[in-house]
Amino acid sequence: DGSILEEVWMGDPRRGRWGNEGARPSSSPSSPVEAPSGGGWQRAVRCAIQDFKWGDYSVEPNTTYNYTLYAIYGNADLGVQDPGREGPATAGPGMHVGAKVSLEVRTIVADGDQVHFNRGVAGSQRFSRLSSGTRELGPRSPEQWQWLSHGLEEALLGFIQRAGDKWGLRCAFYEAHYPPVIRALADARRRGASVSIVVDWKAASWSEDRKVWTQRGPQHLNYWALADAGFLNSGCVYYRTQPASAISHKFIVLLNPDGQAVAVWTGSTNITAGAIFGHSNVGHVVTQPEICQKYLEYWERLSQDPEKKELAAFNEKGTPLPSQDDWTRLVLFSPRLCWADSLSFIAQLILRARSGVAFTAAFGIGREVAPALLAAGSQGAGVPIPTYLLLESQGNWQASRDAVQELQRKSNVKVAFGMHLEACQLQLRHVERCGSWIPEKLTGLNEHVWAQQVRYVHTKILLIDFFSDAPATSPELPWNRTMPENMLVLRGDRNLCDAYAVEFFRIFEHMQFRNRLQGYTAAQCMSKEDAVMCRCGQAVAERTVKKEGQNTGRKFRCCANPRWQSCGYFAWLNDPDAPKREELPWPRRAFEQQSFERMERLLLAGLWNPDLARQPTVPPPALDGAQEEEESFYSAESSMLEVLDVCGVSEEPFAQFEEVSEIPARPPGDDGDDLTVKVRKVGQRLMAVESNRKGGSQEFRDLSQQLVELVGKMPDTALREPVLGCLHDMQKNFMGKTKGTWQPQLKQALRLIGPE
Repeated sequence: DGSILEEVWMGDPRRGRWGNEGARPSSSPSSPVEAPSGGGWQRAVRCAIQDFKWGDYSVEPNTTYNYTLYAIYGNADLGVQDPGREGPATAGPGMHVGAKVSLEVRTIVADGDQVHFNRGVAGSQRFSRLSSGTRELGPRSPEQWQWLSHGLEEALLGFIQRAGDKWGLRCAFYEAHYPPVIRALADARRRGASVSIVVDWKAASWSEDRKVWTQRGPQHLNYWALADAGFLNSGCVYYRTQPASAISHKFIVLLNPDGQAVAVWTGSTNITAGAIFGHSNVGHVVTQPEICQKYLEYWERLSQDPEKKELAAFNEKGTPLPSQDDWTRLVLFSPRLCWADSLSFIAQLILRARSGVAFTAAFGIGREVAPALLAAGSQGAGVPIPTYLLLESQGNWQASRDAVQELQRKSNVKVAFGMHLEACQLQLRHVERCGSWIPEKLTGLNEHVWAQQVRYVHTKILLIDFFSDAPATSPELPWNRTMPENMLVLRGDRNLCDAYAVEFFRIFEHMQFRNRLQGYTAAQCMSKEDAVMCRCGQAVAERTVKKEGQNTGRKFRCCANPRWQSCGYFAWLNDPDAPKREELPWPRRAFEQQSFERMERLLLAGLWNPDLARQPTVPPPALDGAQEEEESFYSAESSMLEVLDVCGVSEEPFAQFEEVSEIPARPPGDDGDDLTVKVRKVGQRLMAVESNRKGGSQEFRDLSQQLVELVGKMPDTALREPVLGCLHDMQKNFMGKTKGTWQPQLKQALRLIGPE
């Protein structure tokens, strides 16, 4: 009838105390403070939102919402201005409201593909207040588990319940030991549905060195869950035992009575309590007939337990990479004969982004994708674009840690790591600055060897131009070539991408705030003038050298994050070159030339001005026929080298938010022409070296040293220094068996020198 059902004043819950009177003591010894109810407009004014993005995560579908945004003015030190009437004051020296803008939003009705996210933030204030956390076999509070599930468990069980008499379910699972789901499959079988399950079944191996049995997968857990539901001797379970391809990625194909695939449940969710209620996961229901049929064919081949090469050849033929750029939906199954092609395809999407990139990774960033993230937007917008990374950690291998640290140094990249607020970060002496925050705990549900490393972020999502009219979305990505995932990529579905973007930023901002608070608590005792920021954008920690040696007792500053999440910042305490904190307050820094906030402001401004969003600051260069052939998705050799090369090219020109300036060509007759010709010839000889053959490494070292000496004699300093930088990087990254570790830097050096 048009009436207002409820009026709610909203501010930033991460800033200040919850209510007008502040936090009050709690009766629970585990919770030193708790949030009072209410607060109304006073709290909204005091805790004003200082960001260009804000999310309302409590909306319902097919509902109209009216939002009014107020600009807050006044001196914050004077507190909220007394209005003398109902509602906030509109004038006065204290904090009061000024200009405002209203917006009406009508939420959509869910149709087509549906996505279901779990809460993904067990380490949160809400979960801490619901309960202190419990294990899978502990007492189950319905309110607690429903909040953590966020509808993911209900959606998965509902998908299985769609299978009635004469219907079918074709399942492929890696971990399958969450009893309610396994029992739901057994119930479907009793209803007359045809249920078949492909499950990981790698046997344990004996370690002669350690004299113990090593469990290589979740076989023992899967065994007891299937036995409990009566599946083991039913004849409908197919065991994946091949060592090289034993992971049966999690999906369910729904068949109608005619045997046609009508829907697929896919995504990142394993069939475990930890996946549903613990770290972040997504369930994606696909309804497009062609995609569903491909999943069914893939399942049928999996059920035969083929060798890796046989299955890879089948996948290459059944789900090839697109030959043209007119695709809207595609699926790429694993394993593949050459994963570099598929990863190159993803890298090309990142490089061609025009407005923004959002990326999540559970185990780290592979070397095939990291260079593209460093140069995101270089072939699309032509300038650095806002890039958001949500990571579990810096990764389990050195290359990933190096890549993440390099990404953290870039001004257009924001990185958030999974974490929760532990008691040590909320000591009582800091309560007055932390408001009513209480220590957070996780569920303790992730017991498998991989899950122990993934306590927070398990999704592998990529969003390209997520605020545009033609976004690209991938709910599941391979994180590197050694542990590939099935890959589903969707383009042009705005509603679907909006759903993923909302959930991405919900978890990203949740984790980023905790990253910042961790850096803040590490510098509690520092004065404001002495606060120093690391490359993570957080206050550094101050520590003392304890190891015996010449620096024993010397104080230094380093990144406050744990070692596996550190950006690598280090400076001696008395080092005059240590960067001082000179960050302007929000929103002034959003108008700086080099700030991330400025790039984000321009990105979001494009939503209101579509013409602005479609016009790149620097138009991408036109491609000739040869370049177009190099950009084909067919060849891993050409496209992967190009991706790595773009990383090297864009690192310097894109370090500043300016147009790319080319190094001018040397005029004919210059004194350095003869030397330049020699440099170019030696470089071309070096490019032709087969470093992966016998004697190739020695030939590389000889020619590369000769090239460095020649370049060092070049008289043009402006040209010599960047070329030497590329050559030093080439020598540093050299690995004889992989040309991709050194050829891109050499190629960049030759490009800087110029054509003949």
